[in-house]
Amino acid sequence: MESISETENKLLGRKQVIAKTTSDGSTVSRVKVRKELSKKFKVDEGQVIINSIKSIFGSLDVKVDCDIYEKKDNIAKVESKYIIARNTTAAVEEVEETKDAQAKSEAPKEA
Repeated sequence: MESISETENKLLGRKQVIAKTTSDGSTVSRVKVRKELSKKFKVDEGQVIINSIKSIFGSLDVKVDCDIYEKKDNIAKVESKYIIARNTTAAVEEVEETKDAQAKSEAPKEA
């Protein structure tokens, strides 16, 4: 993961980061990106909020727009509820499990 730009926002207590990573052909999961960003910036995964993940047309590169908060308390004060829910690891894993279960149920059955 390569950091394209970093902006310190002291008023909101966060660092706004735009990063670039490479996908393996499938869509990169938020969980994986959060883990990579938390390791790179040496913070807890709960302090990383991903705003968007966009693939770059014609390549395997992916652009990630995220905020890294100094304190977890600041997240609830600044971010919208749906953004917090989208970035909660349990919620993300639940959605991924649901997708996997649907894919298995839709798979053709052998006779």
